[in-house]
Amino acid sequence: ICGLADNYYLHEAVILLNQDIQQLSQNSPAAPASAGYIKLLPKYDHSDIYSSPELRNIPAEMLTHLRNAGHLK
Repeated sequence: ICGLADNYYLHEAVILLNQDIQQLSQNSPAAPASAGYIKLLPKYDHSDIYSSPELRNIPAEMLTHLRNAGHLK
């Protein structure tokens, strides 16, 4: 998760990484669909990204993933 208004300009590298991952995923049918994701959020910068609902939801997403994989009850 990266803000598109990042004041350290990290979003530029994340955009390139996202493009590469999408290209690799298209070229590899064996790539797992649940390998993760990249979200680019407009209007968030390096400091206020932590208040975004998407970032705050990560712990719940991790627990759901672990439960679905049979690692938690």
